[in-house]
Amino acid sequence: MFKPLKLSISIWMALLIIGSAADPAQAIKVGITPAAPYAMKNDKGEWEGICIDLWEAVTAKLDVRYEYQECDYADLVKKLEEGTLDVGIGRLFPLELHISRIDFTHAFFFSGLAIAVPQMTETQHWLAVWNMLRENNLFLLVFLILLTLILSGASMWLLERRHRTRHFSKNLVKGIGTGIWWASATIFTVGYGDKVPGTFWGRLLAILWMIGGIVLVSVFTATITSVVTVNRMQSSYEHLDDLGKKRLCAITGSSAEVYLRKTGINFRETASTSESLKLLSEKGADMVIDDEATLKYYCRREKVNDVRVLPQLLVQESCAFALTRNSPLRDSINQAIKEYISLPNWRNVLVKYLGS
Repeated sequence: MFKPLKLSISIWMALLIIGSAADPAQAIKVGITPAAPYAMKNDKGEWEGICIDLWEAVTAKLDVRYEYQECDYADLVKKLEEGTLDVGIGRLFPLELHISRIDFTHAFFFSGLAIAVPQMTETQHWLAVWNMLRENNLFLLVFLILLTLILSGASMWLLERRHRTRHFSKNLVKGIGTGIWWASATIFTVGYGDKVPGTFWGRLLAILWMIGGIVLVSVFTATITSVVTVNRMQSSYEHLDDLGKKRLCAITGSSAEVYLRKTGINFRETASTSESLKLLSEKGADMVIDDEATLKYYCRREKVNDVRVLPQLLVQESCAFALTRNSPLRDSINQAIKEYISLPNWRNVLVKYLGS
């Protein structure tokens, strides 16, 4: 009697152990290709980065388990195609991969090939401003202002010379000079009151000149301000042809190398972004071509203050998570991504790695 009972208990316990070991929610296999600041290991050996922080926030919301596997770029793509990985994380740009056998989530971060240049000195800045002023026909505007000053002053003298001789002399040279002084004082200040028109036509001219003067000075001021501001943001790069005149460097095997080789532009190869930025700081190169986020991350991490990343991109790319073809995870991950990047926390993640 006890033997069948003992056997039943043994079978029941074995089934219980097997059942508890078989977790119906299998861990998602996530492949990571290291690329700062998207995915990298910190000093403690823990994964972090823009993509890692987002992925962990997404999986926390979806309450799913996962396990990381580090792999290189080619191996990651191969395993996703074979289905041995469920998700790929890292510097993954869908338009750059051009692989139809894997899927991607919605884009959550935009970057691309950017240019890093040395910070301009004040002398270089004002020389560039001078050149931009010439190119923007500012001197033509200055000439027009001077011409209107002379015409307005001469017209005021003609209208007032017989009636306001105390203010506007009958002498041609002295009278026109006085008229120009009046026009200048009126346009650039509120007027000193030492020279004032007394006739109807003279006062009408004065009103028109005040209105026109405000417009001319506003245009002049706006032009100067915009030129100085734009010059602070730009560099000597305006067109693709300008790159061929510069000493460029790019990292071996990077997308920047591929781009420069396609365009036929000569460049110097370096082993890392840090080496490229050091070369730039030491005046060994004029420009560094690399991923925008990568350049900003290394400039911030290594406190490279004499280098700046230009705002214009050579190529713009969107970053996303890679998935196996027809992955059932896609819709839920997309929804979680959409919700998270709309929160202030996402902005904090970007500031954490890229700075403000």
